[in-house]
Amino acid sequence: MKKYLIICALGLSFVLIQGCGTDNKKTEITTPMTTADRHAKVEQERDRLIEQRRAALAELIAASNSYENAQGRTVYYKADIDPIYVGGEKAMNEFLQDNLKFPEVAEQEAMEGTVFVEFVVSDSGEVTEVATSNNTYSDVDDLFREEALRVVNLMPNWIPGQQNGAAVDTKFSIPITFLIR
Repeated sequence: MKKYLIICALGLSFVLIQGCGTDNKKTEITTPMTTADRHAKVEQERDRLIEQRRAALAELIAASNSYENAQGRTVYYKADIDPIYVGGEKAMNEFLQDNLKFPEVAEQEAMEGTVFVEFVVSDSGEVTEVATSNNTYSDVDDLFREEALRVVNLMPNWIPGQQNGAAVDTKFSIPITFLIR
């Protein structure tokens, strides 16, 4: 009888422990994000990354205002006068809108995101050394990266940056955000 009581007590203890255990799982009812909410989230993350990139650039400039590229040319992180897209930022945005194609697969799967494209504006204004930044959304789809690279490589010449009154090669970066409209 004693064995039977011990077995019953152990079984009951086990049932009580299982039933009273802490279950951190919460049942959440999630409502689908609206387009405006999705866009706001993407833009908020883009703005956070822009600030992060500005801080990293400030650190680079503090160490050295320039570097030597693979061709042995001096490239400035920040020139006295930055390069300018011919026609200004508005014209550049129009160029991007006219030439960017939202990847069909990404649209079908409702993917969105921002790609940071880095490039050098040469002393003649040519866009060279185009690459996507490592400091971009980690989960941004490669389709967005490929499209952003394609379009930046199509850009016409810019007005080059200047250092001490002379045209110089200057590093530049732009965010390209893909949003489903």
